[in-house]
Amino acid sequence: MNSSRENRKYQQWNLVSTGELLCRRFLDSSIVIIRPNEMKDGTFSRFSNFVPKTNEYGDPISYDTNNLIGLHHLRALDEQIMKQTTSLSDIILVGFSKGCVVLNQLLHELTVLRFMTTDVDLSKFVSRIRTIIWLDSGHNNGNRIMIWPTDKNLISTLVHYQIKTEIYVTSYQINSQSPYKQYHTQQYKKFSELLIEQSTNLSGNDHKTINKMFFADEPPSLDKHFELLTVF
Repeated sequence: MNSSRENRKYQQWNLVSTGELLCRRFLDSSIVIIRPNEMKDGTFSRFSNFVPKTNEYGDPISYDTNNLIGLHHLRALDEQIMKQTTSLSDIILVGFSKGCVVLNQLLHELTVLRFMTTDVDLSKFVSRIRTIIWLDSGHNNGNRIMIWPTDKNLISTLVHYQIKTEIYVTSYQINSQSPYKQYHTQQYKKFSELLIEQSTNLSGNDHKTINKMFFADEPPSLDKHFELLTVF
């Protein structure tokens, strides 16, 4: 983030600072920050170690579920963490902005895993995923590939695994007047509707969906997009 004059304006939102914010948000938790494995022009994140099919700017071309690459990579990271602790703990997945494409990839893979009976160890691992949090999801290929989960099968997967869903957005991505954000808003609304439809199938108040917009009365800005990290 420090490689260009424009990016230096947002240096306070670097990985280390974001990790510190998450430590305060999730007390008594082990925090793992996933760095993009590639950066285009020092700005555009690419998570091809989780999402194997993207364009050069990191926007998904498809959510390929062959070999469940994302889940296996996540499990490998967890195994490294477990070497430093003696107890299993619940897993909370948080995606911010384009990082949410990783959540979408994992949700597609979880949907495939639901109907598999051969990978018992992986199924046992994913049973520890208790919450998935989408923060102002967005990418630039939304006219072709989903930004927010809009397939009923994906929502059914959240119910199947009893995964709590939390969504926090700003006007930078949602309800923006920018024509580039129309797919963000349309898909966000569809995702919200599907979650409401399925909410009766989630057991207990602890699994109820949280869906909240911040800074709704303020003009859309990249500053507010990042500031979401401090208030969700």
